[in-house]
Amino acid sequence: MNIERFIAKRISGFKENRKRLSHFIIGITTVAIALSVSTMILSVAIVTGFREEIQDKIAGYSGHIIITNHSVNQSYEAFPITFDSTVYNKIKNTPGVKHVQVFALKAGLIKTKNEIQGVVLKGVSDDYDWSFFDKYMVQGQHLDITLGKRNKKVLMSKSLADMLDFHLNDNVKMFFIQDPPRLRKYKIAGIFDTGLYDFDKLYMIIDIQDIQKLNDWDKQDGFKITGYEVQLYNIKDIDKVTRLLKKNIAFGLSKEDEKLKVENIKEIYPDIFDWLAIVDMNVWVILVIMAIIAIINMTTGILILILEKTGFIGILKALGANNASIRKIFLYNSWYILRRGLLWGNLIGIGLALLQYYLHIIPLDPQTYYVSTVPVNLKITHLMLINIGTVIITIIMMIFPTLIISRIEPVKAIKFE
Repeated sequence: MNIERFIAKRISGFKENRKRLSHFIIGITTVAIALSVSTMILSVAIVTGFREEIQDKIAGYSGHIIITNHSVNQSYEAFPITFDSTVYNKIKNTPGVKHVQVFALKAGLIKTKNEIQGVVLKGVSDDYDWSFFDKYMVQGQHLDITLGKRNKKVLMSKSLADMLDFHLNDNVKMFFIQDPPRLRKYKIAGIFDTGLYDFDKLYMIIDIQDIQKLNDWDKQDGFKITGYEVQLYNIKDIDKVTRLLKKNIAFGLSKEDEKLKVENIKEIYPDIFDWLAIVDMNVWVILVIMAIIAIINMTTGILILILEKTGFIGILKALGANNASIRKIFLYNSWYILRRGLLWGNLIGIGLALLQYYLHIIPLDPQTYYVSTVPVNLKITHLMLINIGTVIITIIMMIFPTLIISRIEPVKAIKFE
């Protein structure tokens, strides 16, 4: 029998203990631990949810890595490159790459009775992965692209459609400032709403063949594109895959007159990823603060419990118990308090996270936060790390307040009782 554990259970189970100050303090300690754990769970779930949601949306718009002409300027009228099956297959077979697709860009103006709005047409081909836009499609459907047959339809965002008073199946007049100026009409085949307001307001999706026609990219010179979009299995590999592509593509297979530039979304949109890094730093600050609060409350509770049990400690020492054995008794009590706090903290934290995930209770302004509701990302690994980390740190820290037991003398302790 584990005598220390047996005594610890008896101490925590005595009915008369409920009338003591320590019972009230231990109750407060349990509540503090529960609130600390639930706050940590919610902080990690929300921050990782923010990061993954925004990263996935940006990657859905442009891929994780973009390969374009090295001579590309800062406007949306990029210098084209010729589609090269060797380059395409080399990219596709690079470790970590999930999918490769071609694209072309063309800036234009939408003209209505009362408004003129500048937009960028993004041309896509028959290799395009529509899963991202299908996820956020609110009306209609994605484009059916067939090479050799131009599709005169377009996908428009809900924010742009609302701003310009367009609806599904309406015709959109587009003007292109070039020599000579050109006018095109497109039919709205689908309306999407990703929540990335800046992107939604700027981009429309179209058949790449129409952009090739507008730009007078002669087919005799090959299949002209603005570049390749690369999607990865895991965004954590983005730096490694970028380095591989820069080594193998930009300096290995590029044509002399079409040097390729390899960039990832972290390099293209540094402001967004710097903001996400700041948010990550904030959650670490919250985790540290919550851990300190839990430790302080546990230390206070154990010290008061030891103070109230001074006479009992003296009797145990008089009966021959050593300091290490008595410390174990109070460490077991610490574990019982911590266990209750963890249970309630997990129930509260996971419960609130699930409510937000399914009911979207807390809304956000998408123009500021890029999402319409607070995103939640609950992962078993995060929950395990929070709980295990809290247990290990707290139990280790509880060793120090129990060291006061070694200073208690049996005779004085029994008189104190």
